[in-house]
Amino acid sequence: MQDMLVQIGNYGFPMVVAIYLLVRVEKKLDALTGAISRLEQVLAASLKVPGPGGASGGGEAVFPGYAGTRRAAAP
Repeated sequence: MQDMLVQIGNYGFPMVVAIYLLVRVEKKLDALTGAISRLEQVLAASLKVPGPGGASGGGEAVFPGYAGTRRAAAP
């Protein structure tokens, strides 16, 4: 019985602390993911310039490597 209590003390406490820290970090990661998503939307909206069709013709992003841009067909 004494050995069992020692094992719980040796392994139980570190497990509880690790689980607590993982839950805390997960909440912060969720908040960061949301912030990055919002930043992506703001950047996509602000980096658009008028395309060849004028103001209503869509737009091409300033950065051609950006994932949200359209690419022209190769000649």
